[in-house]
Amino acid sequence: MQPETRNIIQFVSFPFIERDRRRFGIDYWRSRNFNVYVFDFTTVVMAHTNSKRTRVPDELEADFIHKIDSIEQFTRLVNMIGNGTVVIVYSYPSYRLEPFYRELRKRQIPILLADPGGYLPIKQRTMKGTVSRGFRFLLRNLRYPKYLLEKLNEKLAITKIPPPDKLFVSCAAAYRQYVKTFGYIDDRVVPTHMYDYDEYLNARAKNTDCKKYCVFIDENMGINHFEQVSGATITRINLNRYYASMRRFFDMVERKTGLEVIVAVSPRANYKESHRVFGRRRMVKGRTAEIVAQSRIMILHGSTAFSYAVLFKIPAIFVITEELLDRRKSNAVEYASALANTVNQQVINVDDAEAVSAIDFNNLSFNEQKYDIYRQEYISCNVDDDRTYWEIVEAAAFNRDESIHSYRSVCQGRL
Repeated sequence: MQPETRNIIQFVSFPFIERDRRRFGIDYWRSRNFNVYVFDFTTVVMAHTNSKRTRVPDELEADFIHKIDSIEQFTRLVNMIGNGTVVIVYSYPSYRLEPFYRELRKRQIPILLADPGGYLPIKQRTMKGTVSRGFRFLLRNLRYPKYLLEKLNEKLAITKIPPPDKLFVSCAAAYRQYVKTFGYIDDRVVPTHMYDYDEYLNARAKNTDCKKYCVFIDENMGINHFEQVSGATITRINLNRYYASMRRFFDMVERKTGLEVIVAVSPRANYKESHRVFGRRRMVKGRTAEIVAQSRIMILHGSTAFSYAVLFKIPAIFVITEELLDRRKSNAVEYASALANTVNQQVINVDDAEAVSAIDFNNLSFNEQKYDIYRQEYISCNVDDDRTYWEIVEAAAFNRDESIHSYRSVCQGRL
């Protein structure tokens, strides 16, 4: 890779929203005098559904975003952009996108795997649970036989896809996943941290002495974001019951703590027509790190935003409602349980009066050792590096970082 490279192409497989402009470093790359292009492969990824692609909340329309629907269109665009191009992907390998990767490799265009998103613990399933989950997936997708074959190929790694030229690895969990996928990767790994760590550093730099809130991490419950792209709005969850349960719990929290409960809205949510679902509480979008920095308690189900509670060292309460306990309707309890288990906590059913009354709000605490382990496993084991995510990517991608192969030394004993 040569320093004169001035073109960056970002591959995404889901509609590009306002939050993604920051997360994928669009303004950063432009400030460094790169030409930036986003190739949106949503139509290609969901081609098996034969559904018409619909606009999602906060979706960006901009001249740098190109919605890809064929290899021919892709080739024309790559030809137009010309030499001096580096492609950054956040999802690799992808069997649906392999023809596009093959075209890049044929042209010797460098491919960098840089996923700024977060990782969540995955609960170890029993054989019965694995079979049940697989059977439900099969039933949902019987009408898409080609898609089922692709997923089987992906799970069993029947077709080997060459690894990318460099992998930017944010945490120990990511490293293990990439080793499982590609085998030996130490000659192309660059240690970094998840993008949320950048947001944490920005929020930490502001005045965070005033801890006056209890923040709830919204997950846009009941909305399947992939189905949302095709215009599907059906949810198995009774949302009226869910929201009523959460409102009652928030009322109790405010009454017992004196703290204002603020809702950190999911970046893919749209509550414009139902802004009172959580009562008359403030709902803030795009400022999660900032709100957590000013909070004493975090309430959540199973979100990667738990990383902010770990970084700001505040206690978290993992909750579920009676409606979410039905695994046929939601996998929320599965994610919440796996996340809570990593820090030695239990998930509380807010509709269980006895469990709720047992919460001692005056003595909420967290296991500092477990928080430190969580940071290494799912946020970063390179927190001594206060450069931003994309500064690390640029330095290593263009050969200005001499510590490219240092991941094992940085994370020694944590893999």
